[in-house]
Amino acid sequence: MTSHRPLVVALAGRRRSLGWAARDDLVQEGCLGLIKAAEHFDPRKGAFPTYARWWVRAYLDRWCANRHAHDGEPGLLEGLAAPEADPEAACLAVERDRAVRSAVERLRRRLGRLGLDIVHSRLCADPPETLEAIGRRWRVSRERVRQVEQRSKQLLAREFRAGESSV
Repeated sequence: MTSHRPLVVALAGRRRSLGWAARDDLVQEGCLGLIKAAEHFDPRKGAFPTYARWWVRAYLDRWCANRHAHDGEPGLLEGLAAPEADPEAACLAVERDRAVRSAVERLRRRLGRLGLDIVHSRLCADPPETLEAIGRRWRVSRERVRQVEQRSKQLLAREFRAGESSV
């Protein structure tokens, strides 16, 4: 646990440089986040420092927001869509995104150029591009784009299942 204390000090130091609080108070609060991360961490799901960073940040942000609210100042988390964001969910999302990018890279040749374009334009984009628009760009039918999308999804699903069984 003490080997990860520099992470807490670094994250607390960034907030201190903004003049939010005394360093020792922030480090203490960050250590509570580090302890919470250790309680909830599953080693099969990723690296601890990445996971712990989310918990430490959440504890630091909450502490800073509460301190500013007692001072009559607006809280740091005001205006954010989800002030009570779940650090575990955020960490899992980062790990999932990393796994998707890795799987796409491993399957680059099998997916082909059209398949890669579909993955990026439909599966990774928000909002997704239409089948028709991709078909026009590649000069293929909407149905062909749908077929390649289906095949690409199947390849990615198989790759994820294979990855899960090796963990």
